[in-house]
Amino acid sequence: NTMSSDFYKVDIRSKSRSSIDNEALITMQAGKISLDGRYLVYKKDNSEYLWILDTEENDAKELLLSTDLNNVDWDYLNRLIFVTAQSSAANTSSEYAGDMLVSSTISEDSFLFGYYIAEDNAYYNILTYSGISSAPSDLVITKNGKIIYFATEEQYFQIILDKI
Repeated sequence: NTMSSDFYKVDIRSKSRSSIDNEALITMQAGKISLDGRYLVYKKDNSEYLWILDTEENDAKELLLSTDLNNVDWDYLNRLIFVTAQSSAANTSSEYAGDMLVSSTISEDSFLFGYYIAEDNAYYNILTYSGISSAPSDLVITKNGKIIYFATEEQYFQIILDKI
């Protein structure tokens, strides 16, 4: 018994669509598409980690990130900006490039902000932030990549990237 789902990439300019046939999409709950339409980051029913689909290569892979979709956003450079709790598990089942460091010390109030570059399978730190009393949510980055906004249960925050 196989599940089937139809997924399409739609090009509005040419008024065409192409089928995306990838088994990794079958249990997809929700996703966010990159601004250029090449990448889809998504959450699956059967994985605690986020996944990414390269729609040009039809290649899907599990990411290192254990976070919700409302804690990731795409910027104009196709970087996937994210925030995750340092106490969250990191998927260490695969090799990756970059300088992302997940603390070995479990800290309930320390959060890692970073970005992922899909072309290089590379993760980079922006900053680690502590001292907020609840987990960040609703992360949004301005499309020019200069300011990250996020909320907690009590407050709203902004991180101005030019000042880091």
